Amino acid sequence: LTHFREALRLDPSSEWARHGMIEALKARYWLYRQMLRFFLWMSRLSRQAQWGLILGLIVAQQVLVQVGRANPVLRPLTTPLLLALLAFVILTWVAEPLFNLLLRLNRFGRFALDRDQRRQSHWVGGVLLVGLLALGYGVVAPGDYDVPGWTTAFGCLLLLMPVSAVFRVPTGWPRWVMVLYSLGMAGMIVATIGCFYDALTATSPEGAEEMAGAGFALFRYTIWAGFLSGLLANGLMMVRQRQ
Repeated sequence: LTHFREALRLDPSSEWARHGMIEALKARYWLYRQMLRFFLWMSRLSRQAQWGLILGLIVAQQVLVQVGRANPVLRPLTTPLLLALLAFVILTWVAEPLFNLLLRLNRFGRFALDRDQRRQSHWVGGVLLVGLLALGYGVVAPGDYDVPGWTTAFGCLLLLMPVSAVFRVPTGWPRWVMVLYSLGMAGMIVATIGCFYDALTATSPEGAEEMAGAGFALFRYTIWAGFLSGLLANGLMMVRQRQ
């Protein structure tokens, strides 16, 4: 951190020094330090190996789901592994903007972040705030009325992935693709919450069952959309637009 700060003093326009100082500030946090080690390890892999690792994580997630369905006795083992895998995948996408948000409280960090990094931290912080409020509602809501709260909280967790990717892809049509994808995924989450709310307020058991089934189906699509957003963002990051 001392060296990067001195480099910026000598050359305030140095992007390498600015980026290095940001990473050094965030690396003071243990969790980000572990993610940084993973990112650096990934950067040493070939492009094919990186895609293989990403696809392997998706396959592992499906294997855990199928094993848990086929062997209920193994669910106490597969469910924590599945949640840990999901948390890791999401963290690989949101660690950078989340810790950028923390840097807004640092006297050096707030000046080191560029415009896109500040905007990214704002949007990620907003989605995270909505998710935390929904989580609080899910905890205090009576009876089955906690379902919309838990659904919103988990949906916001998934939504962090495409929202954080918006400011990573190149400007122009790739960024607009991620914006539209994020809006579409947000619409799916809202529709899912609406289905669950209609199920809770339905006047007949048949209507409640139908709306609940629609809500669970939409929620499964939302989970898939969250994972696919990472693949889409990786593809858009490879785009090199003509200047």
